[in-house]
Amino acid sequence: MKIEVCINRLEDVALLQSLAVDRIELCVELACGGLTPSLAMVEQALAISTLPIHVLVRPRSGHFVYSEATLFEMKKTIAQLQDLGADGIVTGALTQERKLPLAVLKSFRSIVSKGKLYFHRAFDEVNTPAKALEDLITLGYDGVLTSGQESSALAGIHSLKQWKTQANGKLIILPGGGINADNCFQFKALDFEWLHLSAKKAVDDFPKSLFSAPQYGLDVEALNKVIALLKP
Repeated sequence: MKIEVCINRLEDVALLQSLAVDRIELCVELACGGLTPSLAMVEQALAISTLPIHVLVRPRSGHFVYSEATLFEMKKTIAQLQDLGADGIVTGALTQERKLPLAVLKSFRSIVSKGKLYFHRAFDEVNTPAKALEDLITLGYDGVLTSGQESSALAGIHSLKQWKTQANGKLIILPGGGINADNCFQFKALDFEWLHLSAKKAVDDFPKSLFSAPQYGLDVEALNKVIALLKP
């Protein structure tokens, strides 16, 4: 089984090089679910990593309904990440009605001519997931990161299994959300090809500030427990 680890620090890119994982998802601000990292951070990460790196393109926290100006920004960022050589892009958007904005998502796909394109956990707020999955397959997306529209992937495991069957290998259903050593084997037992986890822990190695938000780094011990279970 393959493991993708979501991280938000360059130090953790370096740490992952010696661990038995298969891919990195790079972002910043894990405290709010992850935001787009700077181009400079991506460039440095690509320079030090032998692992494939997928980059999150999510310009702000909160809902996934974006203005035209924000969508323009996202498209430009995706193109820049392509030029840098990112192995994949993880992004998404919704309409006010919580449906997929098909023209927008088609434009994202047209920009990503190299590497993979995954739809992120905005899928967990879409109101017609079975249809949305078919639409993403038609658009040529490579995968969907999802918790099964529940608070955790374990809680949503039945939906994840149904969508995996529906996708039938046409795209990857990537379970993510609360996956750890206590529950990861349940996904392996259902023959999921990939798992997504952050294995994060709070870090406080920074000066205190009135403007500080919680900061997270890689919990190597927790990650190694998952690796030992999935890659004996």
